[in-house]
Amino acid sequence: MSTPDRVAIQQAADLIHEAFADWRDRFGALTRTARRRFERRDWHAMQRDSARRLDLYGEEVGEGIATLEPVLKDRLEDRALWEEIRGAFARRIRDRHDAHLAETFFNSITRRLFGTIGVDPRVEFVGPS
Repeated sequence: MSTPDRVAIQQAADLIHEAFADWRDRFGALTRTARRRFERRDWHAMQRDSARRLDLYGEEVGEGIATLEPVLKDRLEDRALWEEIRGAFARRIRDRHDAHLAETFFNSITRRLFGTIGVDPRVEFVGPS
C-alpha cells in the first residue's frame, strides 16, 4: 500500500471518529437539558429535543461522509480501501468505553455509502471486538 493511501486511511478513520465524538457531544448536550425541561413541565420542548436527538444521528452520519469526500475523492466507494479504514478506525477507538457505539456509527456511514442490505463483514463491524 502506498504512503498516500495510508495517509488517506488514517485521515478517514480520524474524521469518522471526530464525527462520532461530535454526535456524542451534541446528543449529550440535548440529553442534559431533559431533567430541567421535565422539572419545568415543558412538554413541547421535551418533544422537540427528543425529535432533535433522533435527527441528529442521521445528520452527523451525513456530515461525516461529506468530510470524507475531499480526502477519499474517487475512492469514496472503494470497498478494499474501506476494509483498511475499518481496521484503522478499530485501532482509533479501541480504548473508548463506548467502542461498540462507535462501531455502529462507522457501520451507519458504510451502509449509507454502499446501500448495504444485510451485512457486509468486509466493511462493517459485525461481532464482538
